[in-house]
Amino acid sequence: VDEDGGDALAPVGAVDGLGGADRRQIAVPLIVQHYGLRAGPLQSGSHRGTASVGRFGEVYVYVVVGEDRTAAGSNADGLLLDAHLFDYFGHQAVDDGVAASGAMVEGLSLAAMTETPIVIALAQRPGPATGLPTRTEQGDLLFALHAGHGEFPRIILAPGDIEEMYKLTAEAFDFADIYQTPVIVLSDKHLSESIWSTPKMVLKLFARIYEPRRGKAVRNAEGQYLRYKISEDGISPILQPGKDGHFYQINSYEHLEDGHTTEDHQQRVAQVDKRNRKEKTYLMSHFKKPQLYGVENADIVLVAWGSLKGTLLDCLSVLKEKGINAGLMHFTHIFPLDESVGEMFADNKRYILVENNSYGQFGRILKEQVGVEIRGKFLKYDGRQIFAEEVADFVEHIVKRSE
Repeated sequence: VDEDGGDALAPVGAVDGLGGADRRQIAVPLIVQHYGLRAGPLQSGSHRGTASVGRFGEVYVYVVVGEDRTAAGSNADGLLLDAHLFDYFGHQAVDDGVAASGAMVEGLSLAAMTETPIVIALAQRPGPATGLPTRTEQGDLLFALHAGHGEFPRIILAPGDIEEMYKLTAEAFDFADIYQTPVIVLSDKHLSESIWSTPKMVLKLFARIYEPRRGKAVRNAEGQYLRYKISEDGISPILQPGKDGHFYQINSYEHLEDGHTTEDHQQRVAQVDKRNRKEKTYLMSHFKKPQLYGVENADIVLVAWGSLKGTLLDCLSVLKEKGINAGLMHFTHIFPLDESVGEMFADNKRYILVENNSYGQFGRILKEQVGVEIRGKFLKYDGRQIFAEEVADFVEHIVKRSE
């Protein structure tokens, strides 16, 4: 909550009589409907967010009030450093990227340098600037990929429906803990603010069996503790702050293994290489290939990511009625991509990229990461969501033109 975005935690749903949120009175909706992007973090014992990415169940939370949006973005980094805020080790910080992510990139690169577990929920809307604040778009993918200063590993996830949002958000916190690097969960206005129906039992079963994975988090260390110890997988032990007898330095500078600042060229290369090895470890251990729907027997394959899943599954049914055999390749693990994804594209099929932006942003990532270029594109960027019928008409036109 901040002065400029005072209504970021404004009451919604069943919360009555709390008034607007500002620097003197903070209204937090706690007992209302339970949405995926907000419920997922609760599975991991985490906090922070805005109304545009969901609502809380009944929980205990810390509300950190920043003087501006840049400070709000840095608070997520500061939470891990302020050990007195933690009853026990394992609370991660979650920040929201809605409407303010442009002012938060310094905090993003700071988290990368300090190797602080952080999850950012970015619900996209049409830009640039304020753009169309009440409409939807998939326009921030390249921003999520390149935001921050310098080079550092990051993980980008994009759920396709409420069930995936619930599970992937919890998984995002696991990844943040395991890899000690920023993890970005990409949604958009269409997915985050629509009303969806999903079986409660599916979410309850997931909550029942879910166990947070803390990676190399340790409660005690023997001998000298090296916060940034060089390792084969790129991941160093992370010790609960404030342990007696163990001291280490955390700041925005390049550092030695014990955290002390350095400008030595060999130490710089060693730490950069260490951080970069996290990407290879992630690809080997946790990356998931896209889900395929009807692709094996399809002549035409739609390629999409994030919130387009439901729309394009409906589109397959519409195309079937038109006598067109089509399939869907849907990505949720957006970045980094394993080069084996390129092997999933067959020479005997026609691929059509479907995105809710004007650049074909995911198409650019596919070309850069796995060497696949999709020439056929359906791109919509008028602020409205994509409808199954318009994609079906586009595909039908292509088919007829090629006959």
